[in-house]
Amino acid sequence: MRICFVTTGDIVSIATLKRATGMATPLIRSGHEVAIIAMDCENNRERIRLECPDITPLYFPSGNFISEIFHKKRLIKSWNPDLVYVCAFVVRNFIHKKNMRMKHSCYIVEHSELGSAIRENKWHKKILAWILEWSAIFLFDGQVTASRYLETLFKQKNRKFRRKQPILYSPYAYNKDILLPDPVLSATLKNKYGSKKIILYMGSLSLNYGFLDILKAADILQKKRDDFIVLIIGNGKHKDIGKQYVKEHQLYEYIYFLNYVPEEELPSYFNIADIFISPINDTIQDKARCPSKLFMYLPFKKPIVTCSIGEAYELFGENGYYYEWSDTNMLAEIIDMAIDNSNNLKYFIEIDNHTWEYRTNEFLIWTQTHLIEKL
Repeated sequence: MRICFVTTGDIVSIATLKRATGMATPLIRSGHEVAIIAMDCENNRERIRLECPDITPLYFPSGNFISEIFHKKRLIKSWNPDLVYVCAFVVRNFIHKKNMRMKHSCYIVEHSELGSAIRENKWHKKILAWILEWSAIFLFDGQVTASRYLETLFKQKNRKFRRKQPILYSPYAYNKDILLPDPVLSATLKNKYGSKKIILYMGSLSLNYGFLDILKAADILQKKRDDFIVLIIGNGKHKDIGKQYVKEHQLYEYIYFLNYVPEEELPSYFNIADIFISPINDTIQDKARCPSKLFMYLPFKKPIVTCSIGEAYELFGENGYYYEWSDTNMLAEIIDMAIDNSNNLKYFIEIDNHTWEYRTNEFLIWTQTHLIEKL
């Protein structure tokens, strides 16, 4: 089977390319041909080189949405796939079976978030996202949802119009072939930060992602103990607000902003961490999305402090290190407890069930079961 993934944007700002690069190599090992349509930029090229060098990369130049759709349609027709996997149904990815008119090809789409529920989106973007979400059930042969919330939502949409479209629940995962720490770099980092317990947050430095709550919790915690530091990996529009908070509360010896860390160095940082933090808001936006970093943290078997919301609860059940959303005092308490338990953690999760190989096997079974007549 010839499978073509259609992505958009730079992987640093739009993470949907992770699905394509994660599943590509397992698909090739299963005997399939894989192409990835991706914007031509250094970050995307590096990610493909690192994670799936054996695929056929089909790059398109950066431009407006009309030129992007044009290039994608041309690349798909020239590569002639059996299955087209649209990684996110947004305007720049407006590729579907109706406008391609390739009768021999099967088209599926992935939903990894709910654009109509993103609070930061302006009203016209929310309306456009809502239209695309509803039209997806008519324009594709199957749907993939990255969260249980989205699975339930799209099943309801299908029932409303009496459609029997196949839907696959498939969260993000981790790549065990590349998520490997460098022993030398790990030792260097451990020596750099000394004997302190290391709390790590990786993500957007946006108030909407809860990173300021982490700084507030650190301020509360440092009044009780001084054997920890917090490493903040990432950038974002509210980074200066965070730095100002650190300055005002004199948290320099506890909080370290590391900015962007190269992909190949991330496993070494994860390796030295004692605790991970993944804030999740009690909103439809966060219930619907699938935080990819949860799955990147999993193989390191360290406490992951998060909220019992959405995919975090789906993953950890009753065994999570949970705090109430936006409750910084409770966050400080849970971090305090996690620090004390970090060396005696009982892991209840079968991490091999959250690799891209596992997700790919589920995907292939699903396609053979539900889409065989269209392939």
